[in-house]
Amino acid sequence: VLALGAPLLSNQLAGHPSPYLALHGEDPVAWQSWNEDALAVARKENRLLFLSVGYFSCHWCHVMQRESYRDQDIASLVNRHFVPVKVDRELEPALDKELMDFAYKTVGRGGWPLNVFVTPEGYPLYAVLYLPPEQFRNLLEQLSQLWEQDGERLSEIARQSGPARFPDPVGDIDGTLVATLNSRFVDAALSVVDDLDGGFGVQAKFPQTPQLDYLLAAYDRQPRQDLKDLLTLTLDNMAYRGLVDHLSGGFFRYTVDPGWEVPHFEKMLYTNALLARTYLRSAVILGRPEYSEVARRTLDFMALSMRTPGGGLIAAFSAVDDQGAEGAYYLWTESERADLLSVEEHEVLTAAWSLDRPPEFQTGHHLNHRRSVQDVAADLAIPVERVKRLLVQAMGRLLEARGQRTLPADKKILAGWNGLALSAFTDAARTLGDPRYLKAARGIRNYLARVCWDGKRLHRSIAGSRALGT
Repeated sequence: VLALGAPLLSNQLAGHPSPYLALHGEDPVAWQSWNEDALAVARKENRLLFLSVGYFSCHWCHVMQRESYRDQDIASLVNRHFVPVKVDRELEPALDKELMDFAYKTVGRGGWPLNVFVTPEGYPLYAVLYLPPEQFRNLLEQLSQLWEQDGERLSEIARQSGPARFPDPVGDIDGTLVATLNSRFVDAALSVVDDLDGGFGVQAKFPQTPQLDYLLAAYDRQPRQDLKDLLTLTLDNMAYRGLVDHLSGGFFRYTVDPGWEVPHFEKMLYTNALLARTYLRSAVILGRPEYSEVARRTLDFMALSMRTPGGGLIAAFSAVDDQGAEGAYYLWTESERADLLSVEEHEVLTAAWSLDRPPEFQTGHHLNHRRSVQDVAADLAIPVERVKRLLVQAMGRLLEARGQRTLPADKKILAGWNGLALSAFTDAARTLGDPRYLKAARGIRNYLARVCWDGKRLHRSIAGSRALGT
């Protein structure tokens, strides 16, 4: 039972060096950091821990904060019956993985916010993702009652479904099967490819860069036309449709539709670092030099928008603007475009990006799937060179106007993600011979060596003199 007279917890996250955790510093929920102290409170008072895992640029994390974690009644329920712990998944990836595995095992799906109720012994008991406030309130009430009435039985259930120990499979691999496994992987990928739009599956589309890299290596070893078709269709549509920011460069994390057109607007460092390397390799292996330009635009975005004075690169840009509107930073209404552009620029921009169609979002159009300048010139009966010039002028005006908008950023610097960026800039310096990329690579290396490395250990992240994460 809940210990009588247990001291009330207070929110510990105000001013936290993790931007995501600091966002929750004003919540009425008494958020604790993930540490032994929180576990000790749960054991002493026999309370369930409520672990809520998310990250800075997660749209639904912000929604649940606004709807539930800033609701006084819901916060009172959480504080009275649970030990609430907020977790930045980018600082605690091992914990995030364990809890996500539990969610897939028990709920059948995963995502963020990832909310898991954990027994005082440390065993996960029940997992949910985003819930509307009324459903979340009902869950809190029901689970607190069940725990008070039959906590020992719930603890036993959690113990029995706790993490299993699996043997290290490395020693079980038969080297003679590697070629067969390679072939099976390629065949499996081809069986689930979207033949219309590229990528895998027919719902939301993620770049799935490791899979593409593996298939690219398989094609390099043994060229196959069906594999080349899969790769080029996917790479083309990722680069030229809505997954990419056509104004300032950089890839979004994924699209919510199968056609790569409607993005979920967060931009992550790891997404861009991985894709830059993939496009660099694809330019050579697939004989598509235009992919080098995609890589350049991605690297230039990282260097211009994500690099800090110390050389390290920040983690992410949010999906929502400073007013909490998803994607609004990147979207344009008809009236905004008309005010910013000359009549001729507006006409060319509208024709090039098909902006006469209904907007995908309430807050405006997303620049997506540009038509060729030749087609635009033919439709408007003006020279191709004039179309090119007007488009450059129009895009420049939009980019300048966007610079007046505010987009929140997660400014923590993660060693692992910067390692990916270091690899991408190093490959680009070697492949493209651009000294700017060598300079960026050296800046990242120096940051990791001088700030994150203490002579014995490479820390996940550093804020001031404080190491963050495990």
